[in-house]
Amino acid sequence: MNILAVDPGFANNGWAVLDYNTLELVDSGVERFVEATASDEKTTQRIVDWMRRIQETHAPMMFLVEFQGCSMTLRGVEMALLACAQTLGIPSKVVYPLTIKSHFSSRGLACRGNKKNKEDAILLVQQLGYLTDVSHVADCILMCIYVRECVNGST
Repeated sequence: MNILAVDPGFANNGWAVLDYNTLELVDSGVERFVEATASDEKTTQRIVDWMRRIQETHAPMMFLVEFQGCSMTLRGVEMALLACAQTLGIPSKVVYPLTIKSHFSSRGLACRGNKKNKEDAILLVQQLGYLTDVSHVADCILMCIYVRECVNGST
């Protein structure tokens, strides 16, 4: 059983698929959904095509997306991803960045400014045994671990 998480960004959208039972990193990467000259329809189609490929390849049982606050562009990506997941029948949850920082605060995450937060997330997932140096992917890994620990009641 796999969990898919996406952390939308202006230039890059990090994503990770983790096995729910083992928390093994199954796959991860960075996608570019938004391009300055692309229409909303083209952006949405990119998201739909990507989500279908992920579903066909990894059959996620749950989809997580990081809440994007006040940025209308990133909220649009977030909403398109959620709509896509719903259309494909994948249960979804929006995860708030402060929730993740709070959950992992005893393991080194805190609100220390954007650059430091990214460094902290990468360091934490590396300490947990995951090989990534991309902060958006690290955030996705932490979202998946968070949901698993909440369901299992462990930290």
